[in-house]
Amino acid sequence: MNIKKLYLAVLLFLPLCSLAQVYNQIVDNKHYRDSIYDHGVESRKLLDYKGAIDDYTKVISIDPTFISAYVNRGAIRDILQDYNGALEDYEQALLINPNKAEVYRNRGNTKEHLHRYKSAIADFNKSLALDSALYDSYFSKGMVQNLDSGFYDAFYGRGNAENDLADYKSAIADYSKAIVLQSAVAGAYNNRAQAKLAVNDNRGAIDDFNKAITLNPKSAESYYNRGTAEVEINDDKSALADYNIAISLNNKISGFYNNRGIVRVDLKDYNGAIADYTKAIALNPQYAEAYCNRGVANFLQKNKFNACADWKKASDLGNPAADGYIRQYCK
Repeated sequence: MNIKKLYLAVLLFLPLCSLAQVYNQIVDNKHYRDSIYDHGVESRKLLDYKGAIDDYTKVISIDPTFISAYVNRGAIRDILQDYNGALEDYEQALLINPNKAEVYRNRGNTKEHLHRYKSAIADFNKSLALDSALYDSYFSKGMVQNLDSGFYDAFYGRGNAENDLADYKSAIADYSKAIVLQSAVAGAYNNRAQAKLAVNDNRGAIDDFNKAITLNPKSAESYYNRGTAEVEINDDKSALADYNIAISLNNKISGFYNNRGIVRVDLKDYNGAIADYTKAIALNPQYAEAYCNRGVANFLQKNKFNACADWKKASDLGNPAADGYIRQYCK
């Protein structure tokens, strides 16, 4: 064979081999990346958050443009209260794809945890705007229940931020939209009820707490909150029953005992009230309101000495109502 032709054939063949090797390497890397990513997903399901973060970090080192790794790592960092780390991941994800609704929704949740409520609402708005055509399409067909859970998360998250900003009317509207999307989730009913309490819709709040309790009968918070609403409509006996259940489900919350004590005073069970306030103080020795309230119960028991001692302690802890009682009754 002609030497020149042989040399040319070798030159032509070598690049083809190199391209094949590069292609195979790319395929191998993709399989390796995907297997690690899948392992991270499974680790998260098993609540092995550190293992999941390690896996997603490896994925990113292999493919810095793999957006799902940033999003998932950010979500786990949020769970672990590494909010700044979560925001960094979401920012990187948005550099890769600035039109991914999920990222804005997740970032909104993290900002809400950081009390950056207005900025959180802006992110939820962006998330919903990006998916508005899809939502409108399903809504017009009466099929919103078939939408991805991300829509629920966006309305629920925005409602939480609005609630924190005392924009209760908007919060109620968003919780209502979330409930239309997922009617079997207690959280939206419970939070909508609290927003209704804030605007003095006490009976509407009780209806929502009833639903929340039906969906999650082990929620001490829901019983406690329903009790608070019942106090507002002067149904002390129902409130007492709900506070009893709340305490049976969680006996470590000082506020539960304090509020049950208030109801017991209204029902003229002063000894029971004093016992509740004492338990609240044992759980939280800096609980000024509980000292003040126990002082009232002691005073109604005609125990002026103990009443004034409690009011003095409450005053020292900064309770202004106690100051008034001391001026009037403890001279």
